[in-house]
Amino acid sequence: KHFVYLTPFGSAPTGKNAPQEYITYSYDAIANDLQKITRLYGERISSKVLYLIEDYIKTIRVEITMNDELNDIALKIYRAHKDTLDFIFENRPDSTTVLYPIFEDVVTSLGYVPGSKNKGYFRFTTPELDQLLPKTTEGWPDREQFLFEFDYYWGNNSKNLSFKAVIAPGNDDIANAILDAVQQFEKFKKPSGKKWRVFFSEKEKFDSEQAFHEDPEVVREQIEKILLKLKPHIDRVSKLIVDAGINSLRS
Repeated sequence: KHFVYLTPFGSAPTGKNAPQEYITYSYDAIANDLQKITRLYGERISSKVLYLIEDYIKTIRVEITMNDELNDIALKIYRAHKDTLDFIFENRPDSTTVLYPIFEDVVTSLGYVPGSKNKGYFRFTTPELDQLLPKTTEGWPDREQFLFEFDYYWGNNSKNLSFKAVIAPGNDDIANAILDAVQQFEKFKKPSGKKWRVFFSEKEKFDSEQAFHEDPEVVREQIEKILLKLKPHIDRVSKLIVDAGINSLRS
């Protein structure tokens, strides 16, 4: 048996417990040796195999040893446009930014009103509740007292879509009036929290990381199917709150 200690540039193992029987070898040497092979025997190697070897050499030099001319070009571009590139990198698209407008499109198409924004969440309410309930809390950016919420990123390692009906901390009279009104809701569950009170929640299968790579129209159909399933519950909760006459507490 021959043990090889492989590093980008052939560094030796360090530390008092470092194995002495290892042969040091480098990715840099692999790239150079493969380059020699392609020069000497390139005509005898099939085009497919030759392409794979050359692609591997390029990967080593760009990604591991970083001594390819592309790295030099990239460094020059970065130095010339550092502020712009830093901004682009910090705001590069991910599943939270790509999926949000799809949720917004589906929710508004069904007549609902978008609420406060936070990364990985889509919140909304009904037109009736938007007109009825005052915005006096400190819980969400737009100070809403009550919202329906999709957590499409943070819940359960992004594999599930979590839906909640949430009463925010703020005006205790209005919060308690909402809670009293929705106790007639068939799926009402007594909230466990004292500050953020969730009286209804459900989970649906939804992989946000996979959806990030899907056709947006396919994702839209998936979200719409989930929302249509929840729509009777949303409308029922909204009606209960409106019928309770909570507007009398606005003052």
